[in-house]
Amino acid sequence: MDAAKSQHTTVPAQHLGELIVAALAQEVITLNEELAELDALISEKVTEHRHTRTLLSMPGFGPFLAAEFLGATGGDLTVFQTADRFAGVAGLAPARRDSGRITGNHHRPRRYDRRLLRVFYLSGLSALKAAPPPGPTTTENGPKAKPTSRPCSPRPGEG
Repeated sequence: MDAAKSQHTTVPAQHLGELIVAALAQEVITLNEELAELDALISEKVTEHRHTRTLLSMPGFGPFLAAEFLGATGGDLTVFQTADRFAGVAGLAPARRDSGRITGNHHRPRRYDRRLLRVFYLSGLSALKAAPPPGPTTTENGPKAKPTSRPCSPRPGEG
């Protein structure tokens, strides 16, 4: 602010630029206030649903992910007959792509509800951030890789 006050050079239409910046800043302030009101309204509406307590007890779920989950499922999980069907609709279950005698070929499904998949990914990431895995992921005294003379060997034991 001090640098702006000590500026002696003016450019043409500087006053107009100041008015535009002030108007844009006021719009940003108004939008932030509206977003805060909407956040409060969403949190209030989510707490009224019967499954909210269960959703909020799950790691990684907050009021906004719970609202998105309820919106994506319609608030009624009985529409999905089984948990497997629900996982398939959410895009969490692998899809089979068997051909002839080749079986057990699983791939990512092409058709799934992207909103549900987003909810589950975000809840998983939030749960990991809140509670990282316990203990070190590697051990100092664990098995070490043996150095080989060749970087890649076609068969185990060669090298």
